[in-house]
Amino acid sequence: MSRSRRAFVLLAAAALTGCPSPTPGPHGDLVFSPAQLPEATVGKPYSTFIVASNAETPVGDMKIASGALPAGLTFAFREEERRGEISGTPTAAGRSPVTIEAWCYGTQRSGQTGRQTWEIVVQPSASETEAVFLDDAKTVRMDFVKVKAGTFTMGTKGEEKREARQVTLTKDFWLQTTEVTQAQWGALMGTNPSANQDPNCPVERVSWDDCQAFVAKLNARLKGKTASLPTEAEWEYACRAGSAAKWSFGDDPSRITDHAWLASNSGKKTQPVGKKLPNAWGLYDMHGNVWEWCQDWYGPYRGDETDPAGPEEGVARVWKGGSFTSEPTHARSAHALWCAPDWAKGMDTGFRVLMR
Repeated sequence: MSRSRRAFVLLAAAALTGCPSPTPGPHGDLVFSPAQLPEATVGKPYSTFIVASNAETPVGDMKIASGALPAGLTFAFREEERRGEISGTPTAAGRSPVTIEAWCYGTQRSGQTGRQTWEIVVQPSASETEAVFLDDAKTVRMDFVKVKAGTFTMGTKGEEKREARQVTLTKDFWLQTTEVTQAQWGALMGTNPSANQDPNCPVERVSWDDCQAFVAKLNARLKGKTASLPTEAEWEYACRAGSAAKWSFGDDPSRITDHAWLASNSGKKTQPVGKKLPNAWGLYDMHGNVWEWCQDWYGPYRGDETDPAGPEEGVARVWKGGSFTSEPTHARSAHALWCAPDWAKGMDTGFRVLMR
């Protein structure tokens, strides 16, 4: 069979299996399909095929060139079918960019190789998400993801003023997927104290006391659950999402602008929530955008603990996560600042809500 005939057969087979028509890849003369990968869902089996070819020669092999697949998924080149397959059952929500390289039979000359990058989105399962509407017309909602109980190392040895310790959280909880937005604040409070006014940006210039007033009004609408700010331990556990690295995505600082609005990329102002990559548990903006108030008084750790709630008294409440004014080191999962609970002048200070 001629090379052109084999290429035609390959593309015809792709059409018969339901693959979309191929689109040109960004590198080389190969064309790739699909242009966008279907979304996956935590706990549900997933399978999708990737096809690459040029006008004359069918693809001979494929491999992952850079990036990583979400946990629970694998990639394999199906030689008989001349296409790649991503399959498995995802175990954690999030977004993962991955670049796949393909080449045709023979030597890897110009025009016979190509690469394309896709983003694989894994959504939480329906049983792991919950929505709360803040108005009777159901136009303003808060989305939450379930965080399951577990044990983790809180803090980072040698990088914080407080020594790292082992913390066990014995109760599941629900954490808001984004910081509280100005639209959400306005729906309950009827005001907008923010300096950078945009309904999709996080509310800022709110004190810890202001957050308690918001939570009280939210609790008046909730049925069967109670809202609060997260403790520092709950916040850091959710931020890490199973990671022991400096940031939820790892230790490579070059990747942080994929996940966070910081001093280097924010334009010196808050940005709409949920536009950067989430962590592995589907939580957005845990690094950067605005510092987030926690429930605790700030104080020294007291060794390994179970369900810690911070000191019984103090003068300042905890901030976590960094902001649009921060450098990467201040947006580490373990890093914390502190501030008087009545201070409401921070254009880079907001919060997110926990429910249980």
